Amino acid sequence: MKNLVLIAITLCLTASIHAQIYLQLEKAGTLKTIRYSEGDVLIFRLKNDDKGWYERIILSLDVKRNRLIFPDVVIPIDSIEAIRLERKAVAAQIIGTALQAGGINLMLFTGYDAIFHDRDVDWTSMGSGFLNIAIGTVLKRIFRHAVFRISTRKRLRLLDLNFEEPIRT
Repeated sequence: MKNLVLIAITLCLTASIHAQIYLQLEKAGTLKTIRYSEGDVLIFRLKNDDKGWYERIILSLDVKRNRLIFPDVVIPIDSIEAIRLERKAVAAQIIGTALQAGGINLMLFTGYDAIFHDRDVDWTSMGSGFLNIAIGTVLKRIFRHAVFRISTRKRLRLLDLNFEEPIRT
């Protein structure tokens, strides 16, 4: 009975799988790719455009003409210069948070020592704590987003993974 239920669930799941069209970011020499499909949010910058970053929802992907269709504009793939990824530079985020926490601790314990042990405030320690907080905040702000710049080693392409129905006779 268990095998029959397992087979039925597997058949139901595989019957509902359908192929899709993806916008894929690839880097030469690695197997890791990033895929966007219809309905995903894409943050990109265009070539020869000084307006900055655009954030649009992908309405459709046109593989035959090699272009992206957004609700308000159609953009060829070749006109995209860079894509901003929402993942963060992990090492910079960890180091920035550690610096901020260390600065807060240094300031709190310096204040605690001044209040409860009747000592003068050590302004050097307070300044060091403030500097740690400032450096950690700046580090986290600078490395907030990873940017995928299109070049010879990094490319952007559309993949059509549609499977044709088999001909039944």
